[in-house]
Amino acid sequence: MKNVHIALMDFWEQFSLPVFLSGHVPEDQPFPYFTIEIGQADAFSDSVLTAFDWHKIPNPEESNANIMLERAELMDRIAAAIPPQGVKIPLPDGYLVLSRNSADFQTYYDDPEDESVLGGRTSYEIRYLTM
Repeated sequence: MKNVHIALMDFWEQFSLPVFLSGHVPEDQPFPYFTIEIGQADAFSDSVLTAFDWHKIPNPEESNANIMLERAELMDRIAAAIPPQGVKIPLPDGYLVLSRNSADFQTYYDDPEDESVLGGRTSYEIRYLTM
């Protein structure tokens, strides 16, 4: 599990945002940031994991176009990092392959409790090619 954890954290950190496990964001964490799931499966098996990027509208009275554009541009960068053919991530005992989930690879997902928080959801398949 440790190697998968490190590899997935490293993958998401390439976007230069803080990365936290879902449900473990510090109360005073400034936006934007990622929340991710990390899972371990048997060798040569597949799973689906989800990552969210979170952004905050600084002043809800003003236009949120800049934050919406920030979110869209980040999601484009994520899509480039997980191309249709997938991306191989090395591990000490094999590797992971991250691929686009064919059902809703990326969608907008806003915080249902705070309308000033905009999110982007990336759902991806992960194949564990480990020994």
